[in-house]
Amino acid sequence: MAAQTAAAVQPETSRAAKSAGLWGNLRSVVPRWKLAERAADRGDRLVPAAAAAAALLDRTSVPSDEGRQHGSGTSTPTAASSETARPASPSSPDFGYSRGLEKKYRVLRELGRGGNGVVRVVEELATGTEWALKSIPKVLVDPKLSETKRAGHAEAIKREVDVLRRLRGCLNVAALEDVYEDDTHVHMVLEYCKGGELHHRIGETVYSERTVASYMRAVLRTLAQCHAQHILHRDIKPGNFLLLSDDPNARLKAIDFGLAVFFEEDKLPRTDLGLEGTPWFMAPETLRSEVFPASDVWAAGVMAHQLLTGRFPFDDKSNPFSPSLSKVWGSILTDEVNFKRPHWEGISDEAKDFVKQLLNKDHAARPTALQALQHPWLQGPGASERGKGKRLGIGVVQRIQRYSQGSVFKRSVLDMIAEELMSSKEAEQERGCPIGQGAVPIITDPQASAMEYLYEHLSMTDKSLVDREAVADGLEQLGYKLTADELERLLDSLDPGNTGKVAKSQVAASQIDWRVLQQSQTERWLKCARRAFAELDLDGDGRISVDEMIAMLRHRLPKEEVDIAVRHALQEAARRSEGSFRGRSDVAGAAATAAEQDSSVHSANDSVRDGMTFRQFVRMLRSGATEASLDVYDDRYGSYGSYGSLGSLAALDKSVKGGSHAAAQLDPIKELA
Repeated sequence: MAAQTAAAVQPETSRAAKSAGLWGNLRSVVPRWKLAERAADRGDRLVPAAAAAAALLDRTSVPSDEGRQHGSGTSTPTAASSETARPASPSSPDFGYSRGLEKKYRVLRELGRGGNGVVRVVEELATGTEWALKSIPKVLVDPKLSETKRAGHAEAIKREVDVLRRLRGCLNVAALEDVYEDDTHVHMVLEYCKGGELHHRIGETVYSERTVASYMRAVLRTLAQCHAQHILHRDIKPGNFLLLSDDPNARLKAIDFGLAVFFEEDKLPRTDLGLEGTPWFMAPETLRSEVFPASDVWAAGVMAHQLLTGRFPFDDKSNPFSPSLSKVWGSILTDEVNFKRPHWEGISDEAKDFVKQLLNKDHAARPTALQALQHPWLQGPGASERGKGKRLGIGVVQRIQRYSQGSVFKRSVLDMIAEELMSSKEAEQERGCPIGQGAVPIITDPQASAMEYLYEHLSMTDKSLVDREAVADGLEQLGYKLTADELERLLDSLDPGNTGKVAKSQVAASQIDWRVLQQSQTERWLKCARRAFAELDLDGDGRISVDEMIAMLRHRLPKEEVDIAVRHALQEAARRSEGSFRGRSDVAGAAATAAEQDSSVHSANDSVRDGMTFRQFVRMLRSGATEASLDVYDDRYGSYGSYGSLGSLAALDKSVKGGSHAAAQLDPIKELA
């Protein structure tokens, strides 16, 4: 039935798609995938590196039939390995998470269980909303697991929670709603994705090359957002992406951040991670114990190859149904993709070029996730599809997602600065917006014409504060299509304290291209930043202390979230080294350079452990995903199936593209919009 529906909605999937193998071959993906993973689970013909393989195989569990509809952050558990989910020992650590899960949620049914815990569907008592509940034992007791894995388990749980919290504003990710603990388990309440795993759906329906392109856009956007937050995913594969519902136009959501780790650019590659992950998706450098963000991009290339052809690009060709991992890894290290094989027949040259670029064995020559998003194969329909009925084209939802990636402290400061800019007499006389890449306006003035149009639709023209419902209604009037849960995520970014109100200055802060403002109006920007710093430096000692940060945040956040927000802000302040802005030919570091040259902000101690100086404060305001291109985020305009659709992709990627330029070739200011 799904195949008939997709075929009816998407007539382009016809003889050409069949000759390309896009449904003949792809029907075989699911059994091949399962057989391959079962072989890995059994340990068939393993390579001698037993310790590394043991860690790896713990992550290549076979999804159970019941577990395809979970919303968890790890691979679906299996019944076969449920013994490791036994109650932890009395020495279980205390993580500091909330307790009393049963007071807010009621368990409905189990989806699956295994070595990584149990996944169940729960109902929120107050609203009736269904969520996926992932329960992980605090202590692993399976004697077959290595001592290293058991010893690092608690830190792995905390890291996964931190990663999901950091990505909570990304609509491409199955969102973390709550975290609880009891004496034996940590419980993560996650967005419930009912449509099942992508690799399950692709074996049941007819779809075309353009559908694969839409899925890969979603995957790369997820990676670009992760990498902007200094997160390595480390387990990109079709099984780690869920469809939000059973609808043919269902959105794709990333899950399974159980292997995700943080990284610092000046400390790459990570060489301490071992061989965890799924063997067929490992990059050549990963097999040499070197992990880069580019290693995630390689895995995306493997995924694209698999979705297009129904085959892994690197495999044990002599025995694919009972593979030797040594031969799989040997293929990754030595083989090249052969685009003359029959399963590539009928697939476009652009698709082949896309896969070829992502599967470049030299990680340094591989495109970044952001650069890969600029590839011609991923470009959506032409400008003629975009403008129908749409007056506003500033990427409101994309901008809110980008804004949400900053810490709550950083967002609060930007809110203060936006409020000052709104009342400043130094505001620009010209209220129009210059146009950046893809005909998207660049916004540096909270009272620009595009912003006034937005305020009108959000009922903010004459108000400084409105109900969240007014913002939700305004976004709907503007043509944005969001589920109720996604809308809540966006509104939480604007109203982190859940006050029920959204300030006009918060909306302005979410829409401004801060990097461009910092570059193009450096003096004005620094003046605003110094005023905000002075307001927060309550004792006037030239440093915003941790206590002063807490004093600001405790009126904006629940008590249990304040420490997390402070830690996030200090990480942003510490992320860039003192010399990271120097030696650059563009103007990207203008604001920070000016701040560092100011004798009043120099400090012999560059540590942020006790707070931040003005130089570190400016560094915090410039760091992270708030500098990212809007192309990293889905715009959610005009169609619930704006990507990841199994039906018509006419609404795919509504952002008008200004060309297929690689990100490295873009003007540094135009790159922002």
